Amino acid sequence: MRPVPLLPVRLVTLAALLLFPPASFPTASFSPALLQAHHSIAAEFDGAKPVTLHGKLTKIDWTNPHVFLWMDVVDANGTTTNWTLESVAPNYLERLGWTRHTLKANDTVTIRAFLAKDRPNMAKTDAIDLPDGRRVTTGRANDRAHAASQ
Repeated sequence: MRPVPLLPVRLVTLAALLLFPPASFPTASFSPALLQAHHSIAAEFDGAKPVTLHGKLTKIDWTNPHVFLWMDVVDANGTTTNWTLESVAPNYLERLGWTRHTLKANDTVTIRAFLAKDRPNMAKTDAIDLPDGRRVTTGRANDRAHAASQ
């Protein structure tokens, strides 16, 4: 396999810096939203509190730094609760074989996840049972994508 030339990427990066220097966006460097965008999974989610959710996906946001899913779950009393489920980065899911079309709104799925420490109805995905019956992981220490990134 031939190495990919880096010159075009460097030229594009240089052009972007010349056209949009970081100094022209002084607030972006210190934006609270950006500072909170990337965080430790262990800081927000409790690995000792697993939850299994079954319901219908209402929205999927396939963007960096993490893919988010929203899911309506109906409890035993018939009350519907919309859950927010955080996954890993899109490129990580792609290394596991996912595409942005693996899931879509209105799919009924079962999601195994870990509860957020301080936010109700939020969890970090671990595995998803797809509508076709396959179970896929969403980023584990022993999965193929993790091994490939080492």
